Amino acid sequence: MLKTFTAALVPITVLGRGTGDGSNNDNAAEIDLIPGVLKLFTYNQKGEKDELAGGLQYTATATTAYNMYVEYGFCMRPSTVAPAAVTAAATPWDCMQTRTTVDPANKDAVFATTFDLQDRWIAAAPTILTAVPVTSADSDLAATLSWKSDPKLSLKTACVNGTAATATVAATYWCSSLNAQFSKSWVNGTSSQDLQLAADKVGLNYDVFGWTTSYSKADYTGTALKPTVSSVKQTKVVY
Repeated sequence: MLKTFTAALVPITVLGRGTGDGSNNDNAAEIDLIPGVLKLFTYNQKGEKDELAGGLQYTATATTAYNMYVEYGFCMRPSTVAPAAVTAAATPWDCMQTRTTVDPANKDAVFATTFDLQDRWIAAAPTILTAVPVTSADSDLAATLSWKSDPKLSLKTACVNGTAATATVAATYWCSSLNAQFSKSWVNGTSSQDLQLAADKVGLNYDVFGWTTSYSKADYTGTALKPTVSSVKQTKVVY
């Protein structure tokens, strides 16, 4: 157990809330995956569980509105090269896929904190990411080994209607923030598909990228609206 060890996935150039040192949620480290749109906050609170925790925050405006069924996420893996030299043949990526429904008419408190976090992985991403990646479900999806949602901290904020539906185009919506709070055990699942984080990983570099998209169908099929994928960024695990 690592009860005396505290670390977080912290960007090499440290940004974040509070001190940005990743010591707790109020001081979470920040990785700006898609500038102005998608941010990954991470922390590991000392004395708490041996797990990576954080939030994936999707910000939108009237000009970047999406369809009702929103998907966004991030993928991460150990890195051995600089971000510009990342290749498709390197280590598999551990991914968290987030799905949620945006409906300004639904004022239910539980609905406002509901995010479906799915434990996914990808064998290799293209050298240059030009499309939302196709991920696969982990072979081991036990609840104790997968990404877990924290409804106490997750929230859909200030959601409003965008453009109305027409005979050929689905309605759009947007929220000032979709914040999916998560946690995942340090050592978990299938090692080829999941991050394995512990004290011996401190100081190592990790590649990370994120994506956003949305659909007009509840089964997340059909034509995606404004799919966007970030470049590969790099972060460290630090004390």
